Amino acid sequence: MKTLTLILTITCATTLNTFAESKTVTSGTVVESGTSYDSEGFINYALMVNGSTAGYVGTDITLSGTYNETPATAAIIRNGALLSLTDSSITSDSIGVSLSHATMTLVNTNLSAPSALLSIADNIQVDLNNNNLTGSITLSSTTNAIVTASNGSVITGNITVYGISSLTLNGDSDSVITSAITVSNTSALYGVLNFKDTSDLSLDIGAGSLFGGSGTVNNLTLATGALLAYTDGLTVTDTITIGDNITIDFSSLTETGNYTVLDWTGATGGESISGTQFTATGDGVAGTFSVANNQLYFNATAVPEPSTWFLLGIGLGVLALTRRHRQRR
Repeated sequence: MKTLTLILTITCATTLNTFAESKTVTSGTVVESGTSYDSEGFINYALMVNGSTAGYVGTDITLSGTYNETPATAAIIRNGALLSLTDSSITSDSIGVSLSHATMTLVNTNLSAPSALLSIADNIQVDLNNNNLTGSITLSSTTNAIVTASNGSVITGNITVYGISSLTLNGDSDSVITSAITVSNTSALYGVLNFKDTSDLSLDIGAGSLFGGSGTVNNLTLATGALLAYTDGLTVTDTITIGDNITIDFSSLTETGNYTVLDWTGATGGESISGTQFTATGDGVAGTFSVANNQLYFNATAVPEPSTWFLLGIGLGVLALTRRHRQRR
């Protein structure tokens, strides 16, 4: 398995004055020593993909040094661009990759840079296929990001989501995640955490922030006032800490019945958890909470009518179009 040390620094609404053409390279070493200037100062880079597609196979993209005491960024991908790396490498003595409103796909690729920082502040998609993602991930400034791990990928390091941002994190049964994820400042974490190994995965959901997903985690903390969106239940294997006034949205339910929301069998810290700490929400949803055998159940006695689902779909469509229009503006 290749080792990936990834640094992403993403900035919003930044205009660079120098652009590199899109390229397709199948061998050799790429060093495109360029320098640009933006609102943050000079940027020294090896590769820039601006609003187009670049594919690299068996290629080394390297950069070292600074310009006007500004750290070097090995690759800059922005303005709807797509960077695809296969059996390649990116090496920098400072920042590895900087993305802004872009997509990056990595297959058997090694990225190395000293700080190991993934900082996202725009709409980003990162696909990992048999790679190791090592380092901290930070989302801020109303970011929407999707990170998908597959085919034996490994994600390690701390993940922080804040600033009214959302992260969708998906993994398959061949991949591993050993991160501590903190969600705060009315942000959201979504995804299916069906990784092969989640033995060191921790979730800390702050007041007013949301987790909407399912799977298994090692440690779970829900601060007072945290929000959950029920999908298919969450299992905790080590420690669980639950505050008061936890709101759970059951809008996804289509049938009445008894549902397992949380399962902390074998975990510690849940001895005093009771159904009174939770409140159900969702149009047309009614029911009661109960705790038994280290599990939290919700007995749904009413669920949204089909007409409600139709209206909800129309409403979500309108919101999506409105949001897209604002982003383009």
